Amino acid sequence: MPALEDLFHHRWSVPTLALLAGERGARLVRLSRALGASPGACRTTLDALIGMGLVVRNPGYGHPLRPEYILTPAGEALTGPASTFERAAERLGRPEIGRRKWVMPALHAIGEGPERYTDVRARLPGVTDRALSGALAHLEAASLVTRRVVTDRPVRTLYAPSGAGRSLQEPLRELAAACA
Repeated sequence: MPALEDLFHHRWSVPTLALLAGERGARLVRLSRALGASPGACRTTLDALIGMGLVVRNPGYGHPLRPEYILTPAGEALTGPASTFERAAERLGRPEIGRRKWVMPALHAIGEGPERYTDVRARLPGVTDRALSGALAHLEAASLVTRRVVTDRPVRTLYAPSGAGRSLQEPLRELAAACA
């Protein structure tokens, strides 16, 4: 199973899993239209999901309307949490929030907070300082995280989820548990 960071690596992975679950498979054109993504972006995402073992091309020859891509059993295990996450983001009025590479893994790494930058970075192997700083800034701008500077010596910056951020954390925990 992929790690949470791998799942959010491609912008359309989580929405694609949720859509494939609801429709029991789909064709590339249908996915592209439903997601509002280019066919190239959908193809790249599907290739990544195939590489993770979550999606396969529908084997055999069939009717032209037959789904082109279907979920594997591993992919089906992630569809419930992926759909829950998508609905939670939609309720917040921010369906696009999970479509940035390190934003949701950073929110998950903050946990209940407050957490220091270095603690968040330690929980995200592979993230660069620039990527994490951008993700935290995006979370703060979206009012999902609060940032507090503590002026003790040494000066520290602490990040904690806001009320809206906490509403996404349970779906993220479910998704992370399903990935494990």
